[in-house]
Amino acid sequence: TGGVSKFDNVKWSKFTAQQGFVSNRVISAVATKSRIYVANTKGLFAAPNTNYPNWYKVPTPSNAIPEKLVMDAFETIWFISKNKIYSGSEQKFTEVPFDSTAMSGSLQINRFQPDDAGRMIALTNKGVYKFESGKFKLFLEPKDSTIKDISAFLVDQNGNIFWGHAGGLARQTDQ
Repeated sequence: TGGVSKFDNVKWSKFTAQQGFVSNRVISAVATKSRIYVANTKGLFAAPNTNYPNWYKVPTPSNAIPEKLVMDAFETIWFISKNKIYSGSEQKFTEVPFDSTAMSGSLQINRFQPDDAGRMIALTNKGVYKFESGKFKLFLEPKDSTIKDISAFLVDQNGNIFWGHAGGLARQTDQ
């Protein structure tokens, strides 16, 4: 049936369109200490953690519909919409630019997330971008041109880079 559910350490409460929630289709959700944010097909919505049923619409640039929400260690909310990344708070979201390496050809953002140090990274069809000084800068790119559409990456204790991509899993070494 969809909607949003909440567990208060005793029981589950469910909020669906029939109970006044905006939509039964939830795309993504994050929570701060004081609010929960839910992206659905109608936009971005928030509710105070103490008054869960009182949802309100959060303004987004050009009424962007978030496809994925992520929150960083500073409680900044990040989201992808139509292959652009935005960051901010419910007072104001702004588009986060990419450096010039992303501008040649078409950039496809496959995934974004905080890394182990809490910095935002974006996995794209051109490589891994890291958020620094107000924009995403190219951090790693595959040496093998057959690696496309990166969906996961990690660096092991020996410095080997592993790429999860459309063709499977590849290991890159510096030899």
